[in-house]
Amino acid sequence: DATIAFTDDLDDTFRKTWGVSLLDILPEILWELPGGAVSVHRYHYHDHVAERFARAFPDNLASWCEEHRIALTGHFMSERTLYSQTLALGEAMRCYRAMQLPGIDNLCDAKEFTTAKQAVSVARQKGREGVLSEIYGATHWDFDFIGHKLQGDWQAALGITVRVHHLSFYTMEGEAKRDWPASISFQSPWYQKYRYIEDHFARVNAALTRGKPLARVGVIHPIESFWISYGPCDQTQLLRDKLDENFVNLTEWLVHGLVDFDFLSESMLPGQYVCGGQPSMQVGEMEYEAVLVPSLRTIRNTTLDILERFAAAGGRVIFAGEIPKLVDAKPSDRAEKLAARCARADFARYD
Repeated sequence: DATIAFTDDLDDTFRKTWGVSLLDILPEILWELPGGAVSVHRYHYHDHVAERFARAFPDNLASWCEEHRIALTGHFMSERTLYSQTLALGEAMRCYRAMQLPGIDNLCDAKEFTTAKQAVSVARQKGREGVLSEIYGATHWDFDFIGHKLQGDWQAALGITVRVHHLSFYTMEGEAKRDWPASISFQSPWYQKYRYIEDHFARVNAALTRGKPLARVGVIHPIESFWISYGPCDQTQLLRDKLDENFVNLTEWLVHGLVDFDFLSESMLPGQYVCGGQPSMQVGEMEYEAVLVPSLRTIRNTTLDILERFAAAGGRVIFAGEIPKLVDAKPSDRAEKLAARCARADFARYD
């Protein structure tokens, strides 16, 4: 029902950070509290393992790469949904924060707008040169040039600038011929014509990497509301499904509505926010004229500090759908008080 990460010294570092033994409160991580109460310890656990993973793996590698003038790139598994990244990463956006060239993976010609938006948002805010995508995997032998261009085009439109192809076979012997085709090499009769695709993207990406991105809308990422909802299936599955459906819908409504936006990671926001005199929110290298708070269950005090300051300076804050009743996973009316002074909308495509 709930698979969780653990390591030998996790109880030691959790106790040092939060002042309580993880082993003493472990049942709250796995099971629901009585009466629908939300476990602050579960919230702290997911934040803690996300931070430990990010520091130990991508931050560590990126630091070494920086010292040796190398760009750390690649992708993480399970980036797409709130459920999958909670299970495997804790928080996908936090994993990209130190990478010199953040990247994603895209299999089966899926339209993973959430995956692309998370990585591109961090790259923009960090002022990175571009974003990588491992592209065209598992698209089969009948995937034609129309498909190659379409998948490349929507990724370019969302900010993908470096293409890493699921490329060519060493051998087609035996079952290898069925392993993640097609091969963009001599095994495919069209491979000598493939420059029709790549010349197009070479020009598009040359233009994209020489401009400065402009996105006027920031969206608070909802991953932390999922953490507190990650319990037994019989009690939390419908809520988890709703949160992931909201995540996909919100991304697609904005993208298809031609409203470019960046996700804002609550864990990274305090270190990225720059206080200025203009009615815009500067987050790293980006400036946003409006910030959308999309039907969250919980929000951070640090996020509310910034949103209150932004709203007081004339910035536009929009609450869509449910107003968070929890702050740092504890009951609070602070978000409701802010929402009363800001724009409100139903969490629906039309609104």
